[in-house]
Amino acid sequence: MLIMNKLFCLITTMLIVISCKNTNETMNSNSESNIKTEQTKAKKITLKINGMTCAIGCAKTIENKLNELDGVLKAKVDFDSKLATIEYDSSIHSKQSLIKIIENVADGKTYKVE
Repeated sequence: MLIMNKLFCLITTMLIVISCKNTNETMNSNSESNIKTEQTKAKKITLKINGMTCAIGCAKTIENKLNELDGVLKAKVDFDSKLATIEYDSSIHSKQSLIKIIENVADGKTYKVE
């Protein structure tokens, strides 16, 4: 009886170890393919925005609006240089769609992208 209990514990432990090992390999290969996919679709652009009058009310509002969008990986708007740097998924957004979004912030007449 004691031998059977030890044998059962040994077999169960080996099955758990083998199962966990296969799961990690599968997860790693899936993660690598997702990273490659994201890298090929990611683009970075810098746009000049005219019409900003302050760092908090204008630049931060535009930055927050961009960062809330699906497909925008990172957006930074610098009030002093009047530049927006945007990293985005090109399968979701285009340069023109991002320009349209920026120009429609607030009343749609305040900001213009060059």
